[in-house]
Amino acid sequence: MAMDGQTEDSHVARPGHTAARSGTARGSSQSGDLRGAAVFTLLALALAWIVMLPLWILVEGDPVYGEPGADADAAMSALSGGDPEAVPSPDEIVRLLLLQLFPTAMMLTPAVAAWLSVRWVDGVRFRRMFRVLGFTVRSARGLHPVVVILLWSGIAIIATPVLVALTVAVAAALGFLDLDTSIPALAPSAAVSGIPVLVLFLLQVAAIPFAAVLPNGLLAAGEEIGWRGYLLPRLIRLWGTPAAVLASGVVWGLWHAPLILLGYNFARPHAGGVLLMIAGCVAAGAWLSWLRVRSGTVWPAIFAHGALNASAGLYLLLSASPDVDGATAGPLGVAGWIVFGVTGAVLLGAFARRRGLDTAS
Repeated sequence: MAMDGQTEDSHVARPGHTAARSGTARGSSQSGDLRGAAVFTLLALALAWIVMLPLWILVEGDPVYGEPGADADAAMSALSGGDPEAVPSPDEIVRLLLLQLFPTAMMLTPAVAAWLSVRWVDGVRFRRMFRVLGFTVRSARGLHPVVVILLWSGIAIIATPVLVALTVAVAAALGFLDLDTSIPALAPSAAVSGIPVLVLFLLQVAAIPFAAVLPNGLLAAGEEIGWRGYLLPRLIRLWGTPAAVLASGVVWGLWHAPLILLGYNFARPHAGGVLLMIAGCVAAGAWLSWLRVRSGTVWPAIFAHGALNASAGLYLLLSASPDVDGATAGPLGVAGWIVFGVTGAVLLGAFARRRGLDTAS
């Protein structure tokens, strides 16, 4: 469209100069994204180990999570009514609290890494940080941004436990899990409280959407501000969505190493456990990444992460055996890879096709 007596050709009178400036700007932007992603990744991984180091020293590197008879499991069982006679001592209670405190503090480290990267690498000041990290969103179809955030967060909170329930079904179908609808895991608590097992189970399920917000959503924000708020958008601009989802999932999984090597999640305190976690994070990350790019904000990923943590133990409640292997039957195990990985990949692919998205260009 020509204006003020100029033709459209006059705007590109010096195509070489314009193209050079455009290429320079793009190269500078990509260089900044690469530098920011690299610094963030190194900071997040380093801070996780720094936070967990005192616990490693305290337990002398022993796998205190997930092992049969481990301190954390035994004390938690007693406190939850699993063994009314085995009341933990004050020292055991303090130890249990420390085993919960350090992982909780570790969850905040990606947000700290993101803040440091935004401020000192990207040079973004406080007022713009919320937009850069994905807290804001544009209005969609005439809806107020707050309504958009609430709608997508609601979808995340409801859909994520449904996907977790699907992992239980897949695990049972593949023979990873022997279902027991009598819910034997809650029998000791029912005996102590006098509340029927089914009622206890339904109460736990009903609490998932609330727990997805508080406390799990609040803690998950410490991670998602980093993974899907800061890292993912930069990797998408650098490499496109598929590679970005894969790379961010790998980093997310590696970040868990200080916990996994203490037996957390899979009771495999070795490199194999870390590899399992990486695979689980890539699969779950596909679902969380779709929520991030489709909604345009990090909030749904935060609450989906909170809902995943709140509902992750569903397979344990429905298992006939307490020895069921989370590496196959859990939401971050093989069953979860199938459900979350396939769901996320299909949704991301459909979104890209519908929008004609080419994030690599």
